[in-house]
Amino acid sequence: SRDETILLENAPDIVIGTPGRLFELVKTRKLNLHQIKHFIIDECDEIFNNASTRRTVQEIFIATPQEKQVMMFSATIPGEARLVCKKFMNEPFDFCMEDDVKLSLRGLGQYYISTEHSRKTRVLLEYIGYWKFDQALIFVANSKKCDVLAHVLNKLDYYTVSIHKGMSQTERMDRYKGFIDAKKRILVTTNLFGRGMNNHRIDLVINYDIPQTVI
Repeated sequence: SRDETILLENAPDIVIGTPGRLFELVKTRKLNLHQIKHFIIDECDEIFNNASTRRTVQEIFIATPQEKQVMMFSATIPGEARLVCKKFMNEPFDFCMEDDVKLSLRGLGQYYISTEHSRKTRVLLEYIGYWKFDQALIFVANSKKCDVLAHVLNKLDYYTVSIHKGMSQTERMDRYKGFIDAKKRILVTTNLFGRGMNNHRIDLVINYDIPQTVI
């Protein structure tokens, strides 16, 4: 593929990828790791939570030089994952927010609205029309609700886009770019975007459905 040709002929300074794809490139010698200076794992708790993925990362790690900087990042790193992280590092510097320290954001207000299930959409529309916001993020329980709610909001002239796992990666990225570029005002999604989103224009977040897990 084109990417493999680039890796062989014009090696980039930075390579970002999933463990499985990177390991495949290493195995087929399409990706040379002999000059690696920095080894970084984002969302390390999620990576190490899966035994198969953890083994894949270990194989990639072994293929890199012994002398390198290793960095692990995540919003949450439970004790077990932290122990695994330290196996990849030598005398690591641990920077974290302790459990008893609460992070507060200036101007952040949190509210809940109690209503009957059959009136959820009607109540949401009432408040959407009342609230002043730049861009909004609405979380729902599943892909079907994503499309249905986005359809309702678009019919009421709210520039809305839905993104969920039922779409191809290309379609998801195209829709996300439209939201980031402010072509859409509201994004309806599932926990697909539960973490890792950075958009300073979002000043309203709504949990249309109660989350089943806390990130």
